[in-house]
Amino acid sequence: DSLQDFIIGNKRGGLSLFKGTLDSTVNINHSVSTKNQYMLYPNPVKDILNIDIKKLTEFTIYNLTGQKVKSIFATNQIPVKNLDKGIYFLSFTHQNTQSVIKFIK
Repeated sequence: DSLQDFIIGNKRGGLSLFKGTLDSTVNINHSVSTKNQYMLYPNPVKDILNIDIKKLTEFTIYNLTGQKVKSIFATNQIPVKNLDKGIYFLSFTHQNTQSVIKFIK
C-alpha cells in the first residue's frame, strides 16, 4: 500500500506493529499479540517455515527495517527459500487477533 509501517521491539521480546494511514499519521488503535501463541518452526528456518494454523491465512513477512518483503496466503507452510539470511517478522491475523512473530532465516 506504499504507506510507512514500523515495528518496535523491547528487551523483553515484546513487539508493536504500527501501520501508516492515508493521512500520514500512525494508527495505534488495534490489538497486536506479541505472545508466542503459535508454534513456529524450525527457527532458524532454511526453506519452509511451519506454523500451527490449519486455516487459509494471509501472512506478511517484514525485514528488520520494517519493509514488506513477502505476502502470501497459506495454511501451515510458508516458503521462505528466496529470502536472504537475516531476522524477519511474520505478521498475520487469526481469530480476530493480529500477531507478529520474529524468526531467523
